[in-house]
Amino acid sequence: MASRNGRDAELQDELFALFKLAWLENARLLAKRNGQNYYFMASFLNEEEAARFTENFASHKPTTPLLKTFAVADEKGFVPWGQVVPKDVGDRPTVRLAADDDLADASIASMVERDRQDPDEDYLLTVSEETKERWLERKRQQEKRKI
Repeated sequence: MASRNGRDAELQDELFALFKLAWLENARLLAKRNGQNYYFMASFLNEEEAARFTENFASHKPTTPLLKTFAVADEKGFVPWGQVVPKDVGDRPTVRLAADDDLADASIASMVERDRQDPDEDYLLTVSEETKERWLERKRQQEKRKI
């Protein structure tokens, strides 16, 4: 039987994978609590994102997952996850997400593409020209290595 600290670490790893993979697919991650149980629901913009998330999350699951998949019959009561999960539980994956290179790369890529499509828009979140140029150069170098 796993120790409490071991189970907590495993749960944190699963939550991190859930949050990260939902973010990468532009999903809204919602949650609700029923007694001692927490239920998470990822809400997607389209079926392709949902399918990629499902496939990727299944491949990240440990042999004996602590998070269980369930069908959502009714979306009532689901709110943004930060309103439901205790702060100390939510802080751990949030810190890991903030330091994750894949998420940083995806966020910059999204803003670069958005700026390319709508360069004259006034956005709340932006990426500096210096960061954009470094990112584009890194992508060009990666493409050269593939050839």
